[in-house]
Amino acid sequence: MLGALVCALALIAGCGSPTSPDEPTGGVDPGVAEVRTAISGLSAAERQRVLIRMAQSEGELDLYTSLESDLAAAIADAFEKRFGVSVKLFRATSEDLAARVLEEARAGRVNGDVAEASGLAMQLLSDEGVLAAWDSVGSDRLPRAARFGDWTTARTNRYVLGWNTDRVSPSERPRTWDDLADPRWRGKVVMEVSDADFARTLIEHWMAEGASREEAESRFAAIASNARFVDGHTFQIELLAVGEFDAAVAAYAYLIDGAAREGAPVAWRPAVGPTITRPNGPGILAGAPHPAAAALFVDWFTGAGQRDVHRLGLEAVRRDLAGDVDVESAPIDLDAFLAEQEEWQDRYERFVELGGAGPSE
Repeated sequence: MLGALVCALALIAGCGSPTSPDEPTGGVDPGVAEVRTAISGLSAAERQRVLIRMAQSEGELDLYTSLESDLAAAIADAFEKRFGVSVKLFRATSEDLAARVLEEARAGRVNGDVAEASGLAMQLLSDEGVLAAWDSVGSDRLPRAARFGDWTTARTNRYVLGWNTDRVSPSERPRTWDDLADPRWRGKVVMEVSDADFARTLIEHWMAEGASREEAESRFAAIASNARFVDGHTFQIELLAVGEFDAAVAAYAYLIDGAAREGAPVAWRPAVGPTITRPNGPGILAGAPHPAAAALFVDWFTGAGQRDVHRLGLEAVRRDLAGDVDVESAPIDLDAFLAEQEEWQDRYERFVELGGAGPSE
């Protein structure tokens, strides 16, 4: 998936800038500037009333999101019920979403209002100048690290080591990532084909603990050699839940928790450290057809809507709602990874080759 985004960006970059001189270029956007002027100097409550009135006048919100279909629909429904503004959803992987945004920007037709995707995709969109700067009203309740230049973290994906509790007893469960390098796990571990950001962060963590790069990469390679690789984190958890595999590397914690709530024999706690965390969140698209609705959504999703994020089993970032604060975590350095993305994608493909392909959907 990351490779697909690299290819899409390379194709667009080869054709020139994604915007023309007559189009918004991010940072300052006429529609968003008008909305900002309308709420300037207002209290939070009055600001929201003005945004609701303007958004209802616009009539709808076009939301591009990488959330799974059921979660995207639940978020859209919560927003519609709260504010009386209908939501039109486009759901895709973060990579496909970013490619669509960039293609539309290059063609001079902005159809979406808000992009809500992985931090990697959002930072790429920011770097390409297709996001409009917006200061969400509740940003002071978020960690400073959640606030980027023109997008804001609203949820976190936590990569964890998960296992099937029917197939792995409490005494057998892995205590460290390195445990999965043992030959007894060969063919019993499932990994995802696009997790180069996870690999880089874990390897860099080991290096910070004192391992050489060669040692750290050898440790990761030993784990990958025991694994089978599949396409999609949801599919990864489905295979873990039915017992096709005993353990899952870089599984999404919220997907394991969701499957467990539905009765699947899966777990990731006690957590194997470090877990790897990646920020995800919304940004307003420069030239958005419905800028007030976009601003209202970003304010809500990073503010009061954090309760809905938490209720739906996602990992909210607002300080009073953030979960698993006692779990060891290593955050993905978005800028550092993006600067080395093609290199790490190539490295990760070599790890995939060590383990080989698993089942396909």
